[in-house]
Amino acid sequence: MPIIPWDIVYDVACDYPKACAAFSSANDLLPRQPSVLLGLAIARQLNVEYPAAIDAIRQALEINPDFVNGYNTLALTQKLMGAYEKSAHNYEAGLKALARVIAKSMHNAEDSSRLPHWQSRNHLDVIMERVEA
Repeated sequence: MPIIPWDIVYDVACDYPKACAAFSSANDLLPRQPSVLLGLAIARQLNVEYPAAIDAIRQALEINPDFVNGYNTLALTQKLMGAYEKSAHNYEAGLKALARVIAKSMHNAEDSSRLPHWQSRNHLDVIMERVEA
């Protein structure tokens, strides 16, 4: 995952057109990086470029379907546009993505001595059942 140059972010924090240009340049340098696309989407959202913000965040979600912050940003942008049903759908999609991330983390921790294998497996199954429902 690339490191975002936060000093540049702070420099453009209240200059939304400048922030859009900076993140667009970052996206040219680091294409297909969800964190860069998220920054671009947020800058466009703050600059009231909602369709462009949605486009950027959808690109990030295509790259990483479990990008929880992406769903949150998408849902918030849709809410700001007045698309409340779409927004609610994407908040729910974000919760499901979060559950998948947690389940994967628990699966990776099955060999951990802190959580017995059977307990980890049981919790993983419960989470995945709820996600798939």
